[in-house]
Amino acid sequence: MRGVSGSWVVVMILLFVAALVQGLGLVWVNIERVDLAYEIQKLQTQADNAQSLIAKLQVERDNLINPRRLDQLAKDYGLGPAKPGQIRRFTEDGKEVAAIALPGQNPADQQKARQEGKEADRKKAEAKEIKKAEEKEKKKQKTPALSPAQPSAEPAR
Repeated sequence: MRGVSGSWVVVMILLFVAALVQGLGLVWVNIERVDLAYEIQKLQTQADNAQSLIAKLQVERDNLINPRRLDQLAKDYGLGPAKPGQIRRFTEDGKEVAAIALPGQNPADQQKARQEGKEADRKKAEAKEIKKAEEKEKKKQKTPALSPAQPSAEPAR
């Protein structure tokens, strides 16, 4: 057997190290590929869930705005088309815009209806204030005030 030269051994060691590094690189790339596949699968599941939710919400929205359902709810609550004078328009600064008379509608009747609407709103506000005052009075009557002569409810220390 002939003697193996020193440079041949160095070349073999370098080839072995290169093969080892290449093998470790392939393992690392494979692990990253599997991690990315799991991440893609997770994101795909989230996207599918979001699409499913969107479809369900669209069906629910369609059911909620169904004209037949809205008509039935309006009848249940005693609602109907707006009468002349019930619809008011305001500018951005809160001033009322003069309403345009609809065809077949007398502007004087519209003005009268608007005034009646304002009067009804004012009466509702007054009734609300009276009710608040009555509730406040009842609350005062239910909670007796302690006079300075009465002993306090706190125990003495």
